[in-house]
Amino acid sequence: MPEIVVGIDASPGAQDALTFAGRVAEVSGASVVLASVFPYSDTPSRVSTRALREELQADAQALLDRTAATSGTSIAATVTIADPSPARGLHHMAVESDAAVVVVGSTHRGPAGRVVPGSTGERLLHGSPCPIAVVPSGYADAGPIATIGVGYDGSPESEAALAAACTLARSFGAALRVIRVYDATDGTPALMTVPGYVTVHEDYERRQREGLAEAIAALPPDVNAQEVFLTGAAGR
Repeated sequence: MPEIVVGIDASPGAQDALTFAGRVAEVSGASVVLASVFPYSDTPSRVSTRALREELQADAQALLDRTAATSGTSIAATVTIADPSPARGLHHMAVESDAAVVVVGSTHRGPAGRVVPGSTGERLLHGSPCPIAVVPSGYADAGPIATIGVGYDGSPESEAALAAACTLARSFGAALRVIRVYDATDGTPALMTVPGYVTVHEDYERRQREGLAEAIAALPPDVNAQEVFLTGAAGR
C-alpha cells in the first residue's frame, strides 16, 4: 500500500497538511504516517545527552499522539526522527519508507489560501525522492477538492504529471485544468519587430496550443478537462 508521510509540528500548517493527506488517502487507499522531527543529532558531541534526547523525543511523540487522536483520519503509524534539520529528517524517512508523497503545510507567514513554502518545504523540494505536496494556508477549513490543476509542456515529466492529475481528478470527481504557459518573451528583443521573427513566434504559439488540445483530447472521456493557455513567463 502506498504511504503518505505527513510532516507534523506545532504550527497550524500541520493541520492543513493532515487534512489534505486524509482526503487523498481516502480516495487512493494509501496509508497515512505522521512524522515529527525533533532537534537532536545522534552524532556524539559535548552537548548531546541521552536525557535531552529522550525529553525531546517524548515531546515529539506527545505531539503526534495528540494530532492522531483528534485528526479524524485513520493513522497507520507515528514516527519521531532525531535531526537538527526537519527537511533532512523527512527526506531520509521518505527514502527509507519509499513514500509515495511527503505532505507539509505552508509557512504561517503566508496569506490564507496561498502556498508559501517555509524553510522545510523549500529544502524538501530540492532533490526529493518523491513528490512533495505543500498545502495552502487555511486548507483545513476548506471544502472538498473540486478542481485539480496541472502544468503541461509536452515533456515526459509533464506527461507523467498529467496522468497522475487525471487519476486524482477521476477519484475525487473533480474538474481538471490542464495549464500551458507560452513565454512570449523568448528571443532577442532587438529582433522583435522583424517579420520573420514574429512569424516564427506565431507558429510556435500555434503548435503549443495544438499540443495542449491534443493532450486533452487523449484523456478519458469521463474526465472534465479544461484547457488553460496562458501567455507570460512560466517561472513568474
